[in-house]
Amino acid sequence: MPANSSQKLPLFALTGMVVGSMVGSGIFALPRNFGIATGPFDAMIAWLIAAGGMYTLALIRIDGACA
Repeated sequence: MPANSSQKLPLFALTGMVVGSMVGSGIFALPRNFGIATGPFDAMIAWLIAAGGMYTLALIRIDGACA
């Protein structure tokens, strides 16, 4: 490959890489910060509340799809 040739990524691909890295880092950083701030017992309660809410939303979505 010649030394003066360069490969360029389109703007859409570069934007996708930046957004993906920001979202990916947030997935790992947010639960860590939340666990440090609340402690393990409170974090488990929050996860149970969130799981109950997601389950309720899933049931509502299924009920709406069957109607």
